[in-house]
Amino acid sequence: MKIFSLFLIAFMSLSTFAEKSPFTYIEFGQFPGRGDFIQAENPDYLDENYTNLVIAINGVETQKIIDDTKKLYGSDYKCRLAEHFTETLEDIGMNIGDAVHLTVYLLDGGHQVIQVPNVELTEDNLLSVQFETNFCQ
Repeated sequence: MKIFSLFLIAFMSLSTFAEKSPFTYIEFGQFPGRGDFIQAENPDYLDENYTNLVIAINGVETQKIIDDTKKLYGSDYKCRLAEHFTETLEDIGMNIGDAVHLTVYLLDGGHQVIQVPNVELTEDNLLSVQFETNFCQ
């Protein structure tokens, strides 16, 4: 009985650390002379009529996030940011909760920079990313 209880407690604690994402789609790219970028979608928060380039998450520039993730995970950085978002951001020292604040550049939306607060991280979003991309193969 003690073993079952320990297993149950361990299993329940794992569910609190479930991977989540603020994005339903994610793509990575690079502007010559400007650095790396993350293009993202989430129809609940971002207008699908525009190309949404995430330039900061919780006030931390995307380039720094990508650089720190590359230092820690090397060539697996895309996999880590796309499919292990919460764990990866915590691994590089960012304390995130159930939502993030995004700073987004609308590439084809008049070149505006917009603030998108309280973007919820969900398991459903992560499933969409996993279905649409294959960064972790």
